Amino acid sequence: MIRRFLILSLLLIFAGLDSVQARTMKMQRINCTTHDSKEYCTSENGRILNGKVAVQREDGNLGSISNFKKGYRNGESLVYDGAGNLIERMYFRDGMKEGVCLYYHKNGKVWIAAPYTTGFLHGSVDIYDQRGQTRGKFKYDRGNLKWGYCKHKGLSKIKYPNKNSTVEYNQLVTCGAK
Repeated sequence: MIRRFLILSLLLIFAGLDSVQARTMKMQRINCTTHDSKEYCTSENGRILNGKVAVQREDGNLGSISNFKKGYRNGESLVYDGAGNLIERMYFRDGMKEGVCLYYHKNGKVWIAAPYTTGFLHGSVDIYDQRGQTRGKFKYDRGNLKWGYCKHKGLSKIKYPNKNSTVEYNQLVTCGAK
């Protein structure tokens, strides 16, 4: 009886260790493809990703931590720069961005707050400078820009869309903040 208990205890301990290892897989690279706003990812050797996955940068530092379900990002996904600072906090449902995604300045303050619905920008995208002051605001409807503005050098506003200028996506999103 004691022997059975001992064997069962050892099995449970080893099973627990295996499940802890399985909870966070560490890898150098993952392969992702996007189709219809859904991102599908596998490991370097083609394994479907499930659970929490930590990806290391080439320098050995942590690059990102994401949750996966059947190859699709599901839940919170965090991205770090080379110095270990959090630079992106995104949320996914079945491989599509869902909810408010946050992008950060190097000082840790929010740079962009962007709401997503089923993979599309939807709602008010707010852009901030490194002091937390508003630099711009854009209103999206299922990925289509409806209106917006950027503060130019803190004084004048440049309104979008306007018929006199073609604006690159990068200019819209950053308002020249980075």
